[in-house]
Amino acid sequence: MVVSDAADPLEEFAASELAAYLKKTTGIKPQLVRAQNAAKQTLMRNSNLIVLGQVEENSLLTHLAREGFFKPHEEQQGYCLRADANPLDPDGKSWGAVICGTDPLGVLYAVRDFMHFPL
Repeated sequence: MVVSDAADPLEEFAASELAAYLKKTTGIKPQLVRAQNAAKQTLMRNSNLIVLGQVEENSLLTHLAREGFFKPHEEQQGYCLRADANPLDPDGKSWGAVICGTDPLGVLYAVRDFMHFPL
């Protein structure tokens, strides 16, 4: 599952690039979910999860940064990546990844860097 609140066209492009990459490498098309949709919280707890976007634009990234799951980059066009156990999964059975940019271009750079890691 990819969680994003992309409002910027460049972020939307980054999300589509990530979805295409995941489909190509795994054969599975990821489900795209808006972070604002609280009804999906139970699904997020029980799923492998990639959270994509900017801290200021994505409520789930804001929450994960506050909880210390990752430290956002602060420079223009900067980004951070982190993959670990899904912090929303109380049973620890699923994984979570953060792809977070400082700005839309940082989000795209983060996706491109993520695509260089073998799945």
